[in-house]
Amino acid sequence: DPRGLMNAEGDLIEVAGTVGDADSRSIANEMRLSQDSLRVLADSTGGFAAVNRNDLNGAFDRIVSENSSYYMLGFYSTNDRRNGRYRKLEVRVKRPGLRVRNRTGYYEARGRAPSQPNASNSPTALPVAVTEALGSPLPMSGVPMKVFAAAYKGQAPNAAVALVFEIDIRNFDFVQNGGTFNEQVDVAFTSVNTQGKVFPGERQTATLTLKPDTYERAKARGLRVLSQANLPPGRYQIRVAAGSKSGKAGSVVYDLEVPDFSKEAFTMSGVSLTAASAGQAPTIKPKDPLGDFLPGPPTATREFEKGDLLVLFAEFYENARGSAAHMLDFKAELRAEGGRVVQQVSDERSSTELQGSNGGYGFQARLPLESVEPGLYVIHVEGRSRANQDTVATREIQIRVR
Repeated sequence: DPRGLMNAEGDLIEVAGTVGDADSRSIANEMRLSQDSLRVLADSTGGFAAVNRNDLNGAFDRIVSENSSYYMLGFYSTNDRRNGRYRKLEVRVKRPGLRVRNRTGYYEARGRAPSQPNASNSPTALPVAVTEALGSPLPMSGVPMKVFAAAYKGQAPNAAVALVFEIDIRNFDFVQNGGTFNEQVDVAFTSVNTQGKVFPGERQTATLTLKPDTYERAKARGLRVLSQANLPPGRYQIRVAAGSKSGKAGSVVYDLEVPDFSKEAFTMSGVSLTAASAGQAPTIKPKDPLGDFLPGPPTATREFEKGDLLVLFAEFYENARGSAAHMLDFKAELRAEGGRVVQQVSDERSSTELQGSNGGYGFQARLPLESVEPGLYVIHVEGRSRANQDTVATREIQIRVR
């Protein structure tokens, strides 16, 4: 409650002399009810209510602390009733001296249960382990992955989202046969917006037959899969699952905001990144939306060796039709901690390049890391239109140089 330490009298100062006892009681009751609602909400969800206190900094510190360390427990109930009734939850611990705070229950689903496809009757169905990983509300760590997504202007009203999945295959059960290492990998993704609408993605099945040197590189660098999704503007959770023929599976949940590239006067796409070292990871390319714009496959990795070469690509979009010809300025900066600029690449372009079309200005920058010391850095990408100096679009990526 941001009102801090107070009582009902504080609410009456400005209207003193104009309210009666009944009004005073009404205001006091309203304040009490508003604080009680916070207490009930906190108690029901395992949280705490910060009311009648001036130490708001302490409350925020506690919020950060408690959300930085917690247990996420899940279970499958044996009760398959679907009447929408409230089910109570109780969590007990065996070790003495501990205090447990948890949500007190949940509401069961209503209506008929969704039908589950029979995987054995469909040769094209996903393996059961991958299906369960894709539907899990929590990430599953059976197969570690890195995921990256960047939205670019596509065919209206959709954006073209470039997807990169980097899969750790060290736990896969490869079978060595005839000098090669063999395994089957299934990768699937789907997107869900904030209204709960599901946008089906795609499933890729790769039969891997790797030579010994490729197998060793795949174990060291991972297996990369490139794909694409077409999504309208909005906020999404992209759920990605991968699994092997032997039944191992894992998943990642990636948050993505897809801008409306046709709405703002000046905006930019996501920023995709590749490196000279990215080519060492075996890459499967069912779709390669950035193949014409980057010298190598985009990567989800954000840690690079000193001496590597980074290349980034972004697009900038102008929607100010009918404006006079003007110039645009683009730049990419590698910034050390504290904001010190270590490297800078800049370019300028003319608005006449697009000749009135609704495309974008592509910007590529190369950032060599030979002279960059190990540490944390931020890649800052910026575009500015000289038609209006206030129209600036920026994005940043944090990286680490080892």
